[in-house]
Amino acid sequence: MATEHPYPSIGESIDSSPTREPQVARRSAASRVREFLLHQRPPQRIDMRSVCHSLGVNERTLRRHLSAEGTSFAAIVSDTLLAIATRYLIEECRTIQETARDLGFADKASFHRAFKRWTGMTPRSFRRAKRETELTAPPSAAVA
Repeated sequence: MATEHPYPSIGESIDSSPTREPQVARRSAASRVREFLLHQRPPQRIDMRSVCHSLGVNERTLRRHLSAEGTSFAAIVSDTLLAIATRYLIEECRTIQETARDLGFADKASFHRAFKRWTGMTPRSFRRAKRETELTAPPSAAVA
């Protein structure tokens, strides 16, 4: 009994195939790369070659598909790191230093610069703004 690879090849997900079941949604190359990066435990910096190997596609094919979708590997990595970083920063028990380390940054300062480039604010400012938003948000309606 064959098991299906959790990350079928990009070409397999994009190319049309008469044997594919019609109810199976075809996902974009970008969404496959994003999903792969999000499921790395712990999140780590991965080069394009490693991702291509895991997805079963060569680098040129992945670049071509991503370009057709209007994105790039670097943009997806950056967006994915931002998504994970914001999730980690919301967790009050995790320090900014721990977040930087867990995301694969060399040090807190490198993470600080990257986060500011992504969002326009520092990690501490983001955390403070998130906390203030939660404090001023109206309480949710009670379920009767």
